[in-house]
Amino acid sequence: MPAGRIIYTVTPLNAEPASLTDAPCTPVGRLFLRTHGTVPALEVATYRLRVTAPGHSQELTLTQLAALPFVEVTALLQCAGNRREELMAISPFPGEIPWGVRAAGNVRWGGYRLRDVLALVGVTANPDPDPDPNPDPDRAGWHVAFLGADEVYVGGQPVGFGGSVPLERALHPDTLLATHMNGEPLPPEHGYPVRGMVPGYYGARCVKWLAHISVQPQPSDNYYQQVAYRLHRPDSAAAPMLGPMPPTCAIDTVGRSGPAVHATGYAFGGEQTVAALEISLDEGHTWHSARLQPPAGPWGWSLWDITLPVPPGATSLIARTRGPQGEQLQPAALTATWNRQGYANNAWHRVSLPADPA
Repeated sequence: MPAGRIIYTVTPLNAEPASLTDAPCTPVGRLFLRTHGTVPALEVATYRLRVTAPGHSQELTLTQLAALPFVEVTALLQCAGNRREELMAISPFPGEIPWGVRAAGNVRWGGYRLRDVLALVGVTANPDPDPDPNPDPDRAGWHVAFLGADEVYVGGQPVGFGGSVPLERALHPDTLLATHMNGEPLPPEHGYPVRGMVPGYYGARCVKWLAHISVQPQPSDNYYQQVAYRLHRPDSAAAPMLGPMPPTCAIDTVGRSGPAVHATGYAFGGEQTVAALEISLDEGHTWHSARLQPPAGPWGWSLWDITLPVPPGATSLIARTRGPQGEQLQPAALTATWNRQGYANNAWHRVSLPADPA
């Protein structure tokens, strides 16, 4: 385990780095680790990926995958529980990991387009477009389900780890079966030899150690699709499955020198565009624009930094994002994002202002 990590559990291994935003691409050794069960020891010579669709089934070796065009996509990988620690201040989540803001990282993924793999079993388009103008997002249309080779148990029963995404997203040219991270083969803890990478979706849908891919007319029936990773909000009886990641931002580091404070962090727009990152030192009465770097492609994060004078009485920093028309992209209050398991927290981010070391 590299130094500088916050380790939450050893078996299974779950950890996040102590700092994050000093490079546009996160070094693999500093990327967070989210594990639900074993880290399987898969061998190149014996590895097989089973791909099925109605009327079709095929097992692929790594050599067969390598015959497809190799592509790279830079994309944010984020745990659905990122920033759960803030929601725990409202109400605890027994048994859940108290992730800070670093269960996320920006990676240059290399591998093979999932749509090229699905074409090998005859799937090149949605075979049954849903005619309903207001479809149930949990059920509508066809889905691509993923299942990993790791051994995962819930309540003493083996369930494996799986999940699914709509077929349209699976056919997107940037959706990959990833074999490389930042130009190097996947390490075992990150899914060697093959993992899913669905840019714009949480890591729970980017299944590691892929063993089976299924094209089917309904979402995965895996526990982690049907039971876990749902948004149980107190004001709604519905509990939708996790979908695309919403816009978010976070303050990663804060340093103070005399009358000035310097802060760094990241912002991510998801399917929207982050045009500005703003910081307030007076509880939102006044906002200051940070220096915002352009994202590395449409699926990557944007790093930002800012240095500001500290007004008298200031006790905290607040970060938020804005879109191209000045629109706010995130809810202001944590209570607007609170849900029973602490997923998908994308409220404005607040941290305490450190004391003047002088």
